[in-house]
Amino acid sequence: MVWCLKMGCYQFVSVGNALVTVYAKCDSLNDALQTFEFSSKKDSITWSAMITGYAQSGDSCKALELFSNMHFSGIGPSEFTLVGVMNACSDIGALGEGKQVHGYVFKVGFESQIYIMTALVDMYAKCGSITDARKGFDYLQEPDIVLWTSMIGGYVQNGESEGALSLYGRMEAEGIVPNDLTMASVLKACSTLAALEQGKQIHARTIKHGFNLQIPIGSALSNMYAKCGSLEDGNSVFRRMPVRDVVSWNAMISGLSQNGLWG
Repeated sequence: MVWCLKMGCYQFVSVGNALVTVYAKCDSLNDALQTFEFSSKKDSITWSAMITGYAQSGDSCKALELFSNMHFSGIGPSEFTLVGVMNACSDIGALGEGKQVHGYVFKVGFESQIYIMTALVDMYAKCGSITDARKGFDYLQEPDIVLWTSMIGGYVQNGESEGALSLYGRMEAEGIVPNDLTMASVLKACSTLAALEQGKQIHARTIKHGFNLQIPIGSALSNMYAKCGSLEDGNSVFRRMPVRDVVSWNAMISGLSQNGLWG
């Protein structure tokens, strides 16, 4: 930054953008903000880098405040800005602001871009508006695995595990290959419903698709078996996991205690 000042490079928007982006990605938001405020010329890339930096660092309120300032400054956001803003809305459950962003997405014609729609579905699901999330999902004719996973996970997060299993069944019927996060969400749905037989079928599917007992699959399996009362299977999975996280430990401890097995 000091070198740029000495060399007079700061007058170029591209240089300012690069500096803001680097600082933001390096989690040095104070330096990023200082550079951002020092820049006399800001374009959508400058604003986007700063907004995304705040969103990724967990300061979602600041990201939304900056987005509002960007709007009043007359600078139109890019699709990357909008993804950052929707992620910020997701983190703090800002449904009203998220709907406003959704309206803007359709206004500027970004609704056909799958990563935009994935962010929208995720935002609605995390804000508790699962109906709107499903509308966004159904809008795309060919959702990718990220969108399928986001929608299935959204059902689980909102306590609609039957909806998650139904959508997974449709996904299987359409020949979409799941990823580990998809399977973990489906297993969590089985846990919530105490659906042991379905859980065993999903376990078989994880083997068929070549998933091992790494996190999150191993954790989700041990949790499912423990919550479904199949402690022997849960313990078998738990012991074979190469790495155990707090979810898998808690699941086994809870399962044992519920069945009076403390020792």
